[in-house]
Amino acid sequence: MKTRTLLFTLFALLLLPGGAGCEKETEEQAPTELYGTWKLVGFGNTVDNTFRKAEPRECDKCYTITFLKEGTITGHTSTNEIVGEYCIKGENLDFLNIGGTKINELFDGREYVSALHQVNRFEIISKQLKLYYIDTDYLLFKKK
Repeated sequence: MKTRTLLFTLFALLLLPGGAGCEKETEEQAPTELYGTWKLVGFGNTVDNTFRKAEPRECDKCYTITFLKEGTITGHTSTNEIVGEYCIKGENLDFLNIGGTKINELFDGREYVSALHQVNRFEIISKQLKLYYIDTDYLLFKKK
């Protein structure tokens, strides 16, 4: 466990200062309500208005993402820790250099990770965050 934590810390330290960030002239400040920790509720689709809750439902730290002011993220999938950077341009949000530990994902972990890699825009309405991927599909989060 100590080795995993040490490797994760080293990876995070290498990733954060040198990663490919937003171009400074086009980078925008994230809305302040984005900062903080969000917990995934589930997966939605705007075309057929379907929604499916993320499994497992009783895991408190699963599927969390924390947006920090300096343009970085930390969080958890179903079984792994994640780190990375994000870039805001208007309503567009891109995650850059998402990485972390590499234990086999359980439940909805693979779908969650795949969706994060494809996120291209966001909206915050009534203390809920929607991260859109594949145009009509979104991840729905509530503030922790």
